[in-house]
Amino acid sequence: PLTNLAVKFMQNQTMFIAPRVFPILPVNFESDKYFIYGRDIWRIEDQLRANGAVSKEIDYSISSTSYLLERYSLKKIVTDRLKDNADSPIRPAEDATTALMQKLMIRLEKAVADIVQTTTSWTANTSLSGDNKWDTTTADPIRELDGLREAVTLQSGYIPNIVVFSPTTWLKFKNHTNVRSRINPTARDSVTPQIAAGVLEVDEVLIGRGNINTGAEPTDTITRVYGANIAWLGYRNPSPSIDS
Repeated sequence: PLTNLAVKFMQNQTMFIAPRVFPILPVNFESDKYFIYGRDIWRIEDQLRANGAVSKEIDYSISSTSYLLERYSLKKIVTDRLKDNADSPIRPAEDATTALMQKLMIRLEKAVADIVQTTTSWTANTSLSGDNKWDTTTADPIRELDGLREAVTLQSGYIPNIVVFSPTTWLKFKNHTNVRSRINPTARDSVTPQIAAGVLEVDEVLIGRGNINTGAEPTDTITRVYGANIAWLGYRNPSPSIDS
């Protein structure tokens, strides 16, 4: 066999965006409660205090819900005999580690993508139709995303700082004439995620390009993890902490 060549269908780690969409926050327990403060602190109270009077007392609501961490693990048995008899460039131990990590990364990517792509997960969402769909020349993708940014800000009090595109939606966005007309003429031939982030007023534009094999063995059915036609705006805390 060739000793300097092997064909391996491994996806580059840059294809996966899950930790960049939802940052990882360590916790002390596998299951517990977390608390949710209400938006009643946004109300204006009668704060005027007459001479000699006491300040008005306020209160605010706190509710709670539960979380549960689930453990996922896989294994691949690599025997000493297998390693000793492996032809170059086969490396059984390293290959097994790479394959296991790839499978775990795809599972994490799909878990996050399922949340992002499920419209019922979010209060502010819209489905485009007719002349507003991004594959029509009359659509205005930037205006649509501007409107969603304001809707998210209204509900959360945070201005979205990331946008997630599925691959198909990204292609429609970057090639739309109304998008290109809003971009500096010198950059119109190459609308990158970095350029789009500036136009959309966010810190980062992410494109979920990871693939998943949904076929039952031995059939391969390759699809995108982010298979829906979606563009998702959200706020990603740059420094996640206990109360943010």
